[in-house]
Amino acid sequence: ALDSKTVQIKTSEPFAPLVASLMRLAIVDKDDVQANTVDGNYGDNGDYGEAYLLTTSAGAGAYKITQHDPNVKTVLTKNGDYFQGHNPKAPDEVIIKYSVEAATIKTLLVRGEHEISSMWLPNEVLAALEKEDSVDLVKINRPGSWYNKLNNRKAPLDDVHCRRALQLAYDYDSLYQSFAITENMVAGQKSSGALISGVLGYDPNKAPIERDIDKAKAELAKCKYNPADYTLDLAWIAEVPYEEPWSLQLQANAIELGFGATVTGLPWAKFSDQVANWENTPHATVVSVLANVPDPDALMYAQWHSSRGGTWMSAEWANDPELDALLEKGRTETNADERIKIYQAANQLMIDNAITLFITDFVGYQAISQNVSNSDTTSTQQGYGTMGRNLSFREMAVN
Repeated sequence: ALDSKTVQIKTSEPFAPLVASLMRLAIVDKDDVQANTVDGNYGDNGDYGEAYLLTTSAGAGAYKITQHDPNVKTVLTKNGDYFQGHNPKAPDEVIIKYSVEAATIKTLLVRGEHEISSMWLPNEVLAALEKEDSVDLVKINRPGSWYNKLNNRKAPLDDVHCRRALQLAYDYDSLYQSFAITENMVAGQKSSGALISGVLGYDPNKAPIERDIDKAKAELAKCKYNPADYTLDLAWIAEVPYEEPWSLQLQANAIELGFGATVTGLPWAKFSDQVANWENTPHATVVSVLANVPDPDALMYAQWHSSRGGTWMSAEWANDPELDALLEKGRTETNADERIKIYQAANQLMIDNAITLFITDFVGYQAISQNVSNSDTTSTQQGYGTMGRNLSFREMAVN
């Protein structure tokens, strides 16, 4: 720390995502934490204040923790000394409740006894709330996507033409409709590649990837493998049953091209073990990935740089030198305009080489009581989610 309110961070080399990644860095008062350290696993540093920080604010945020029970609720109160200030109508107190049944949340919202839901209400609850005059539903583009990850090293998908054939045969309209909640609400957005809404380089005008069976068959004709000689192993995560239809859709489209195809629900632990080497990784696996910071590096490098093969995020086992070079350049280039060009080029390269199949970009719906429904509040909801949350209480307004 340079002084009581300034922290300096030095890097050994340029790292463009640094500023974006700081949303994951919690800076606390050193003296406060050290004064409240107990015995732990870190030698002279005890528990590094872990027990203390579970229930106490030691930073300089807009709100302070006044009560915390991880099984019940957390209570926050406004920090009047916060350097950026608050909306004049910002709540004085915020209560975050845990483990409340969706049906109960619905009832409380309708009664005006709960203000904002999570983004994970079941479709039937959202459909019911859409009919309530006292509740608004806010559409939120979440920082992630669903993928059907193609194993780029396993025959026949080590041939780019076979991958392109599957990419062009996949029925994206059916995939999109599978996310429908009602006629007016769809919890998904057709994908235009790896760059998602809210991330540097995303182009809202870029056309989504679409099915074209004639082009798919033309690509297949260029493939060095005979599809009839191969049975594709298609997988989905057994703990997430709504993924199964997306594997079944790929199975139908693969069979349409002449491949054999089997569909298997893999328990997460087994899938995580299998992807440790490319030979055991399925030909295609349905997986969701969210960016942990608002930078394209967080999505693209971890999933598709060739050095990252062997994790659940990198089940493609991508091995594309041109893509590697772009992703490495994106990490060190600090000019934002140049980074946009780099990542848009990487995005197009991924599509051109069919490195993965993009099922849909994430879209969530958040129920909000008219007690707090206004432009100030909804604009905070539509910001980039931090640690799975997307609410800036200091900027919202109570009506």
